[in-house]
Amino acid sequence: MDVQAAESDKEIIELMSPFATEIPEYVPFSAWHEHAPFAFWLTAALKPACFVELGAHNGYSYMAVCQLVKLLGLPTRAYAVDTWEGDDHASFYGEEVIQNLRAVHDPKYGAFSRLLRMRFDQALPSFPDASIDLLHIDGRHGYEDVCEDFYSWQSKVSTRGVVLFHDTNVRERGFGVWQLWAELKDKYPSFEFLHGHGLGVLCVGRDVPKSILRLTQLNDQQIARIRAFYWSLGSRISEIHLLRNTEADLWRRFGEANAMIAELQGLQTRSEADLRKLSSDLAQEQQNVVGAMEQTESLASQLKLMEQSRSWRFALRLQKIAAAMPAPVRKIVQKML
Repeated sequence: MDVQAAESDKEIIELMSPFATEIPEYVPFSAWHEHAPFAFWLTAALKPACFVELGAHNGYSYMAVCQLVKLLGLPTRAYAVDTWEGDDHASFYGEEVIQNLRAVHDPKYGAFSRLLRMRFDQALPSFPDASIDLLHIDGRHGYEDVCEDFYSWQSKVSTRGVVLFHDTNVRERGFGVWQLWAELKDKYPSFEFLHGHGLGVLCVGRDVPKSILRLTQLNDQQIARIRAFYWSLGSRISEIHLLRNTEADLWRRFGEANAMIAELQGLQTRSEADLRKLSSDLAQEQQNVVGAMEQTESLASQLKLMEQSRSWRFALRLQKIAAAMPAPVRKIVQKML
């Protein structure tokens, strides 16, 4: 019994490699957050020569695989296929999604990865049969849609091939991945995670590495342990996303507060400058008024002097005229003066 328990623990430990504890470098909003730890483990175990993702959206799941490819130095060729327009399940969106993704993806993974902006059926002829080791199907989620994606791309999967289906545990809003998964899980070696909307792991190839096949051969107790392990790690990613968003929001609000303070300081500075200018203008106006009053007083004094000077000269002249007149007239003039 102890030997069996030891063997069981060994099998479990091999499905929990250190790579599963890596932290995603790129964590945008995504319904795939909680599956990044398993994607890390799977990439390290499978070492895919070619990885294709159908439906990349903002690129979280795709970039998780690319992160491990780069970390391990694998010779993987990776392709994300999407129109980057959205759909009725993922919602429709604008150019900013692909632009933001390219800004992060191209500098980091452009050496081995390409973003193919096209429909899935348009990309299909570009891949030879039996060439894809890891295929992730995460496009439209209706039953007919996911059936078309799987069966049209099935021939492209290699003898080592593994296919991932997201949203196997969603049964509302017209999602039908769970229906196809129910049809396929017993036809091929398979494993399903129930957290994070569900993730189906289908070993389609006949030469899938034993470490991955071991995942499909676990007993109920081991399955429960593996699910709990990856759910625990996945929950941490969701918390990281929340913390990063909170931090980003706090920095944004901090920046807005600083901008507001700077604006208020600018207004205060402008107000103080306006006040100083107004005070200066008022003082100048006061000086102008004082100057004008002084000038007015001076002019009044000059006018008075002029008037006095004119009166004196007029009287003196009249006296001279009166002196030459007869006495009666002279008396009358003297009375006037």
